Amino acid sequence: MHKYEIIIYWSEEDQVFVADVPELPGCMAHGKTQDEALAEAQARLDEAQAAVREIAEMKGERRLARFIQERVTNREYEKHLGIVSTVHNDFKSLSEMLGKGDDPTLPRIDRIILYIDDLDRCPEQKVVDVLQALHLLLAFPLFIVVVGVDSRWLLRSLEQTYPALQKVQVDRTELSEQEMWAWETTPQDYLEKIFQIPFHLHPMDQEGVGNLVRTLLPGRVASSGSASGPAPGQGAWPEEGRSARTDTLLTLRQDDQLDQGAGPQMPPITPEEKGGTLPPQPLPAAVSPLPDVDLAPPALEIKSWERGFVPNLFAMLPTPRDVKRFANIYRLIRAQIEQKDLDSFVGSETAPGEYQVVMILMAIQTGFPRQACQVFDKILSMDTGVSWSVLVDALGVETVPETRPQRFSNGMEESLSAAEAEEWSRLHTILCSLQSHFPQFFTVGTFCDWVPRVARFSFRTGKVAEGLSVRVEVDRTKSEQAVARMKSG
Repeated sequence: MHKYEIIIYWSEEDQVFVADVPELPGCMAHGKTQDEALAEAQARLDEAQAAVREIAEMKGERRLARFIQERVTNREYEKHLGIVSTVHNDFKSLSEMLGKGDDPTLPRIDRIILYIDDLDRCPEQKVVDVLQALHLLLAFPLFIVVVGVDSRWLLRSLEQTYPALQKVQVDRTELSEQEMWAWETTPQDYLEKIFQIPFHLHPMDQEGVGNLVRTLLPGRVASSGSASGPAPGQGAWPEEGRSARTDTLLTLRQDDQLDQGAGPQMPPITPEEKGGTLPPQPLPAAVSPLPDVDLAPPALEIKSWERGFVPNLFAMLPTPRDVKRFANIYRLIRAQIEQKDLDSFVGSETAPGEYQVVMILMAIQTGFPRQACQVFDKILSMDTGVSWSVLVDALGVETVPETRPQRFSNGMEESLSAAEAEEWSRLHTILCSLQSHFPQFFTVGTFCDWVPRVARFSFRTGKVAEGLSVRVEVDRTKSEQAVARMKSG
């Protein structure tokens, strides 16, 4: 019996192993593993050999033609195509139908632009599945795909899904260092084959942060009136001709069912009311109007000097999402301040209040979440009477002598790696640059007062608010005395 050569190779397009028999065109199979592909190919080869023997036994061209026609029409081979091949064919058909414009009943579409966002919130396998789908789409000129994603999560997802892309130390003494580097496969190589134009967005600069803050933290909003209910006997509906009373009267009728002896007894809703419209209806006399509510209380009025200080923190607020989170948390903290303490918190344009302390703590918590816990812990363990500049100095990094690899230290940790030291140095530099914008008379005690309240608004620093690892009580009197001395001096 004649023996046939079977070649097995990996198909990037279908993500499967393909077994091909070169001597028999069209005789091929695929599988998830090489053994599975080989077994499928052997089965196809056996079928082909049986067909050849059958053809040899046939007589006449008509029988041969009938055999070929049967093989073409019974779609025997198509059912063995993988899902990737099926989807690829569907996209190809869609691209041809919409792109040619031959059919007047179909719209002519030059491009379909697909936007994908928040891919970095998906599980690793889902990320890889989307990347494979993108690879299929981008094979056709009809489709353009724009993906907004944190590239770090893409790389991690690929490493977790494909072990071959992980950095594994392999002993290959026969290869030089340059050859090993040239043959190394990385997740970046995978992404380069899918994304034609990677584009990295720069962090927000000071002007960008300022523009966004003016939108997120507006000044006092003029209230159009109090939020109160309609007076008894007045129209209850804000929209004239609104559909029947079902929405607002639902609560009243539920109450009636709970207590049949109390409250107004509402008539049943008629069929006309269910489908039609009614003129404004008066509320029952038993329904009291809502109390007056100030929709723009002073606690929510952001002063211009408060907004003006935020752009100085731009280096710790690199993304619009960070700025938005910063603004929302600041408004929550500010809304909790009692009216009697609001003036000292806000201060004035020439004599800023403690809002700057809160904003600095929030910026550290947002821009340096890994370091924030240690900074907050350090603040609560320091003498409350010293200046905040002492805290800033403690963040400075020094080289630890005679260490290999080189180690570093500061007032937070005795041993830091080069990467950790770089982050601490960056934080130290940023806080030093704020010296000219920040009153020197604020002491560590002022920071101590606000650390537990600010720390509550973070997953990482929440333990500080709970007091699990730091003390949360400070000597307020000592802090106030130190501030008074520094102001008078």
